[in-house]
Amino acid sequence: LLIRAFAQAFSSNPDCTLRIVGEGPERPRLEKLIENLQLTKRITLTGQLGRSEVFEELANAHAFALATQFETFGVAVLEALATGLPVVTTLSGGPESIVTEDDGLLVPLNKVSAFSDALARCASPNVHWDRAAISKRAFSRFGPASIAERLSTIYREVII
Repeated sequence: LLIRAFAQAFSSNPDCTLRIVGEGPERPRLEKLIENLQLTKRITLTGQLGRSEVFEELANAHAFALATQFETFGVAVLEALATGLPVVTTLSGGPESIVTEDDGLLVPLNKVSAFSDALARCASPNVHWDRAAISKRAFSRFGPASIAERLSTIYREVII
């Protein structure tokens, strides 16, 4: 979905690139798709990266996209938001409770055109993403202090 949406959104923008982080059994199929779409110079499959390398990828990115079918929470989405990146992701379970309209865009599952439109909108020079505010909201909602306070409240309610 992400590769097809990227191809559709940025076919006329040769400067736009996509870096896909991770490793899995779909890699050969994705490599073939990238080759068939003639995007080998614009899409990189990095393979599995360590924590510091993932942080470096996020620090150098302009946006974060996750085209997943199922997401129970969305740790990768939250990590991207914590670094201040706007997010484009699917309505897959978890991201709906994390991503706000000020943080990014949520799109229906399996809709290449919708994902493509969201990618293009996210990258548009007419849309301003306040990266400092995105990061601040992520930390205020999901940072250690916030989570500890929420857990303490739950424990107090259960014990009383």
